[in-house]
Amino acid sequence: MIQSILDNDLYKFTMQQAVHRLYPRAQAEYEFTNRGATAFPQGFAQRVKQEIEKMAGLSLSQDQKAYLKNTCSFLTPTYLDYLESYTYNPDEVTLGQEKEIFFLNIKGPWQIPIPQRCFYPLLTHALPDILTACARIPGTPLPFSKK
Repeated sequence: MIQSILDNDLYKFTMQQAVHRLYPRAQAEYEFTNRGATAFPQGFAQRVKQEIEKMAGLSLSQDQKAYLKNTCSFLTPTYLDYLESYTYNPDEVTLGQEKEIFFLNIKGPWQIPIPQRCFYPLLTHALPDILTACARIPGTPLPFSKK
């Protein structure tokens, strides 16, 4: 799934830098919206939770920091130092599932949830892998399969 703190898009990093600088004490809350009305299989929330917990071990390496410094000159040294010390906190994420309905919420300082919105790419890019893993649970159909 997500293997690096850089498995994200540049927009989220530039937004986080702006918020870190201009609104360091602001609080925010993000909520996953299932725009496709996907019916999630049994076990989906647990599988996502496992992946989110793995993200706590991600951090910006010295090589990644040097890459950002050389490639993205608009990212300030102060922000890069902050990003280097940043780690995901799974405790800021609330998620669950009721039957086929999945919900996810991130709440905390505004500057922190911005990169955590990479949970959304986790849900979109990793969705096929998670669904396949859930489908291995006996009797659990994929959400698009005919019952």
